[in-house]
Amino acid sequence: MRFCALILLFIVMGCASPMSPLRSHVLPSAVLGHGSEVFAAYHVTFYRQGNTHKFLMHLEVFPDHVSLVGLGALGEVLFECRYDKSQAEKCDTLVEGIPAVMLLQDIELIYWPLDELNSKIKHSSFSLTETAQRRVLLYRQRILSEITYEKERSLLSRVTLDNKKYNYQLHIEPLHVKREVDHE
Repeated sequence: MRFCALILLFIVMGCASPMSPLRSHVLPSAVLGHGSEVFAAYHVTFYRQGNTHKFLMHLEVFPDHVSLVGLGALGEVLFECRYDKSQAEKCDTLVEGIPAVMLLQDIELIYWPLDELNSKIKHSSFSLTETAQRRVLLYRQRILSEITYEKERSLLSRVTLDNKKYNYQLHIEPLHVKREVDHE
């Protein structure tokens, strides 16, 4: 019985390995000016273990929440994920073993400002470095994710994310990005 309990403890500890340092998401204000909103559409290609999934992704960023929706070729909803200041809600599974919330965390890792992301991980074993065309997320000096920008980091940049921990790649091509500013 004690042996079984010990094995269960090791399994639980193994499952507790970091999925992402951004579990407590960066607030939407990190990519917004005061009173602004972002509406973006992207063509995404997801590669994992020889399988390819292509979909359209709609990202909406408001001062109080972020919404991410994946659409198939016929406009069918493949996944939805919404995050507000308290928690992620209604997050479906993207593909087996990869919840849509991981894609939302990848989007934050790709587009949110470095100083905002680093403020979330400053007291952890994670580190994030950046050059004009590359970002690298490390955990105890081991690369977890590597991001390459076609030009420089912006909502309009073509991006490749290589998640080495979960062995998948995302290729993101912007289709349309619109910023709306509230002129109160």
